[in-house]
Amino acid sequence: MIKLLLLYGKIISIFIVFSLIEFLLNKRFDWKERAINFIGLTVFLGLGNFIVLKISPLIPQTIFRYSEIDNNIIYVILFLLLTDIIYYWYHRAQHSYIFLWNIHRFHHSAESLDITTSHRSHFLEPPIQYLCIRLIVFLILGVSYSESIYFIIDFFVLFFLYLGHIDIKFPKSFIDKIFVTPNVHKIHHSIDQDHHHKNFAQIFSFIDVIFKTFLNPKKIKSIRFGVSGYFTTKKKFKTMIWPISIFIKD
Repeated sequence: MIKLLLLYGKIISIFIVFSLIEFLLNKRFDWKERAINFIGLTVFLGLGNFIVLKISPLIPQTIFRYSEIDNNIIYVILFLLLTDIIYYWYHRAQHSYIFLWNIHRFHHSAESLDITTSHRSHFLEPPIQYLCIRLIVFLILGVSYSESIYFIIDFFVLFFLYLGHIDIKFPKSFIDKIFVTPNVHKIHHSIDQDHHHKNFAQIFSFIDVIFKTFLNPKKIKSIRFGVSGYFTTKKKFKTMIWPISIFIKD
């Protein structure tokens, strides 16, 4: 419970800062979509991380080793880079395999993009990402002797998560090809199916450049968000509770 509260403390602190920035720079609020997103933030995020806390003790500690990287700065950089490379391929899989897409489409069903969309996620998302991404990073890099270093890592992960979804005008520049900016990630949320297979990275957009999935924001003039066929509240609710929803008739 204490770990869960600490996690929420980090999330809420950074969330509040980005929310204030968004409110001050852009006052176009879609309250209906934000209400749905807050369900994801308060209920599904909590449930998902609760599952993570329950399954993590079940993993044998003997498979882990301490990292041989003594420099904390290098460790943080490598941890973030490796995390995003693995996330990139995991994210591509989410758009390629029906099981993962059934979980991920709730996030994409948002018809507007803002700071609250960051946590518009299915409750199975945190445990799957923990097993498929963070656990693998630990196995490759090793565990740092400094526990506090993971607060720094989580800060940067959350920073780019919120930056990618924040609803503000962001200048288009060469930065878009290095880091994931709002310009870059908005394209991925386009209702255009071709755009769903572009700009997969969460932190370093040069990963998309390397694997030829980068779509330059300068080529896009306007974007409509959402998933075709998922514009009703009932449809969105069913994506929230999948796989239970397969027993609910349309």
